[in-house]
Amino acid sequence: MMILIKKFSNLLLSLFFLLGGTAFTKDIAVVSHMEGQAFLFQNGSSYTLKPGVVIKDFSQVMVEVDGVVILKDRYKNTHYISGGTHVSFTKNYVEIINGKIWVKAEKNDHRYKVQSINSFVNFDRGEFIYTFDNESGKSQVVVLDEEVEFSSLLEPDLSQIVPMGKFSLIDPKTTDGVPRRSLRIGYKSFENVIRSFPGVKPNSSTIVKYIKNKIDDTKRSNGGRQIASLPKNSNIIIYRKDDKLVRPSTDKSSQLMNYYSKQVIKKPKAKKRRVRKKKAPAKHNYISLSEVMSGKKTEEKKAKKVVVKKETNKVIQEINSEFENSLNQEINKQTRHPASTNSLINELKSIKQNYRKEY
Repeated sequence: MMILIKKFSNLLLSLFFLLGGTAFTKDIAVVSHMEGQAFLFQNGSSYTLKPGVVIKDFSQVMVEVDGVVILKDRYKNTHYISGGTHVSFTKNYVEIINGKIWVKAEKNDHRYKVQSINSFVNFDRGEFIYTFDNESGKSQVVVLDEEVEFSSLLEPDLSQIVPMGKFSLIDPKTTDGVPRRSLRIGYKSFENVIRSFPGVKPNSSTIVKYIKNKIDDTKRSNGGRQIASLPKNSNIIIYRKDDKLVRPSTDKSSQLMNYYSKQVIKKPKAKKRRVRKKKAPAKHNYISLSEVMSGKKTEEKKAKKVVVKKETNKVIQEINSEFENSLNQEINKQTRHPASTNSLINELKSIKQNYRKEY
């Protein structure tokens, strides 16, 4: 039964490519192989995807986790859809709603496009892996062969040509929706990307050799490189500490500082002179020892203090008594009203106020 299905799918593929899609204007691709489960959504219905099924215009494919679906379109491009990926197919492009897709394109005159919600990849040949995360909005392309054009969907003119062995990405938070300059991909990152497509390998082994050779070249260059600013005849000394080899720091800045610090003669710092402020001489009334022994001097001082206090108290009392007498005399002289007014006031006070108000 499986042999018949494979033969039937191969027959459909051959008819599809021979006719070039002219007879099937709405047919986009054909399922050539799959592992795991996948589902097809087209014409308002959902189906379980199987080998030999034709993918039509405005249809969508969802692949379960740990599954892989291989499609071939009318331009002889092969699409590997990884597990957990949601893809939409139209006549002019393939759109990744979420997930990863691996595209292997043969050389042809037609430029094809794979896009996401914020970026797209233009190509007519080569091999690349295109990913999109719908939660973070990040798009990334890793080129395995030839080169592709990676552009922003909002700013198509701001594009990057990504060659083999390099990657570029668009992050709305950091790059403002513009493709970042392409950088070389590391071997560990390359393995992590390929791991999402079990059983799928690059068409050429040159990409693996290219990445590994780049790593080896960097190791050789870093291991045998000398610091350009140091003299040619300078030696690198290895110090011993606790019977263990301790190599000097490979940091260029620290080595330069250690080297030039020995060449520069440091001037001693000038000492600051402290200026002491002169204190005013204190006045002391010293008493000789003989006076202390006799006790005459201290008794005389005590007697003088008592006499001074008594005299001051007397003077204050005399001043107060004179002031009070003069004040009382002046108060008696000063009256509020003249004598005629005061007599009138007294008469009015003596009259009985028992009348009634008639007005």
